[in-house]
Amino acid sequence: MYAGQIVEFGGIKEILHNPKHPYTQKLLSTIPKLKEEQKRLETIEGIVPSIQAFHVNKCRFANRCNKKLDICNNQSPKMHVCEDVIVRCHLYQNEYKEI
Repeated sequence: MYAGQIVEFGGIKEILHNPKHPYTQKLLSTIPKLKEEQKRLETIEGIVPSIQAFHVNKCRFANRCNKKLDICNNQSPKMHVCEDVIVRCHLYQNEYKEI
């Protein structure tokens, strides 16, 4: 879930080992590695949109996404069945079935 909206849904194994949504990928990359010394924790750049911006017709993660497409700023993505998960992302709109 990101900014009050489900962005990816699936089994634990699928989400943890093969995340599809850029937010899920970034979120999992911020988990500290126990066997590696880290001086600084990884973060996701940018700011979470305010609740007032939720009505805007665009992807809520677009301003922080490193895989953003032009459409992400102009249209809210639909949910798509993507292999074993459901993902809300324009990256998968041409490849997978919308639900």
